Amino acid sequence: MMIYEQDGAGAWELWVRQRGYHNDATFKACLQALLNAIPRTRIKGKFSRPEAEILENMRLTFFEELQAPVEEEPEVEQVIQARLEGMEEVEKEEEEQEDE
Repeated sequence: MMIYEQDGAGAWELWVRQRGYHNDATFKACLQALLNAIPRTRIKGKFSRPEAEILENMRLTFFEELQAPVEEEPEVEQVIQARLEGMEEVEKEEEEQEDE
């Protein structure tokens, strides 16, 4: 990942091919494990972890057969307005006063 980040995709591809990793099942399994292990959380469309972005770029460029994990949508907390006991009576009184 460091070679890819610092020297670019071409240098990384050369490094991988020189070592015979481009067709190595164990190497691909390792990349798949990294893809699954590193959080893929996004903030404003960008990965919050630089490792996730590097791995995704490597996957898209060289190993399209690897599966990107399903990105879960962050849960949006539903806000429910609390009502105080007796508030309905106060609201009715306010409405009656407005009507007068």
